[in-house]
Amino acid sequence: MSTDGNNDQSQSQLQAGTSSQPFSMRRVIKLATIPLVLFVLIAAGVSLGWENALKQWIRPQLVPVTGEIQYQGKPMTVGFVSTRYLDGQGGTALGPLDSEGRFSLSTNGVPGAFVGQHKVLVLCFDGSVFPPRSIIPERYTQEGTTPLMIKVTSSKEKNHFSFKIDDQ
Repeated sequence: MSTDGNNDQSQSQLQAGTSSQPFSMRRVIKLATIPLVLFVLIAAGVSLGWENALKQWIRPQLVPVTGEIQYQGKPMTVGFVSTRYLDGQGGTALGPLDSEGRFSLSTNGVPGAFVGQHKVLVLCFDGSVFPPRSIIPERYTQEGTTPLMIKVTSSKEKNHFSFKIDDQ
């Protein structure tokens, strides 16, 4: 019995980078390289401060937003201000009106709103009638018709907005 044919086949497999063995050392090294490279990249990113940039990219930062609403020269004391985030994935910020017509926005229960453009809705309803009716012109209560817009910036000092609503 001659084994020369088997040796020729084994040598050609080794030259081609394959082996009849299920776990060759070459394959193990290739598979181990991927997690090692990922680990090195992540470690380098964290040490260089990429972690904060990545968090900002994945989940935009919330910044404090305050303001006040007046209707016919008087503060709106009942209702809510709601904004629709226009830059990116959408989202809503909401803030109740206090006894002086002031509001502070929160997003998903966390104080603040996303940096960027927002449409502003004012939701003030008379609850003494059913169904409740808006006590301000309807155009301020709908996203498609409200003329009110804000641009939230990363500067906390510039995120205070005042609105004077009238019947026109």
